[in-house]
Amino acid sequence: MTASGDHALAVVSDGDIAIRGELSVSASGREAGPGALTTSACQGDDGEENACGATVFCIGGAGGGGFGSPGGDGATAESGGGSAEGGSGGQAAGTEELIPLRGGCGGGVVRDGPGSVAGAGGGAVQLASRTGITVDGHLVANGGGGRNAGGGSGGGVLLEAPAVEVAGVVAANGGGGGCEGKTGNDGSAGDAPAAGAQCAQEGDGGDGGDGAASAEPAGDGEAELADAHQRIGGSGGAGVGRIRINTRGGGLDDTGTISPAPSEGPVPVR
Repeated sequence: MTASGDHALAVVSDGDIAIRGELSVSASGREAGPGALTTSACQGDDGEENACGATVFCIGGAGGGGFGSPGGDGATAESGGGSAEGGSGGQAAGTEELIPLRGGCGGGVVRDGPGSVAGAGGGAVQLASRTGITVDGHLVANGGGGRNAGGGSGGGVLLEAPAVEVAGVVAANGGGGGCEGKTGNDGSAGDAPAAGAQCAQEGDGGDGGDGAASAEPAGDGEAELADAHQRIGGSGGAGVGRIRINTRGGGLDDTGTISPAPSEGPVPVR
């Protein structure tokens, strides 16, 4: 099941909650997940365009979004003593406790760049049970990949129950950065970084940075000469989101994959 809309998803139960298939609040490219929240601090900065001398035009890459970790920087394009600054990656934001419950941040765009579409932030989901939560399938809140733009950060996942068992996948990974005319991958449903878009091998400018996953940080974009008249910087990948698991007396049984590593705490009394 894929949730959509403007607000975070919350599921509260007196009994057990089990995820056997897939429950997704992930972004898809430019489409944000439910509860994504982009602010000026965590959003990736835009890349600049500038004439680098009489015959070369420079295009700087955009920064990736941040949330649980910072986004990668867009590459600065330089030639002939001139330059176009790449955008900085968005800063880490929010709290370990996921209070308030919120999702991730979007990337920046290449200023005036044709077809530049930022990756959106992953959404937010809260599962709360009086008895227990089991994830045998996939519970994902990943960020979207950017098209010639920065990737979107992973979102927020909050699990609260006396006992939580993860035998499947819980992920809130960042999306990959884009490059000239190409799109980075959406965040992965596992612990592998989302690949940034590849342009250098085809002579279309610098590659985009990989999205963050697990303990791997977001990658920065790279700058390459596209042709005799353009130098183009790739855009940064996005940071991971946040995963919080509250149990009773260390009641987390983790035999699956959780990316990034969760923060843990006691089940709150409400």
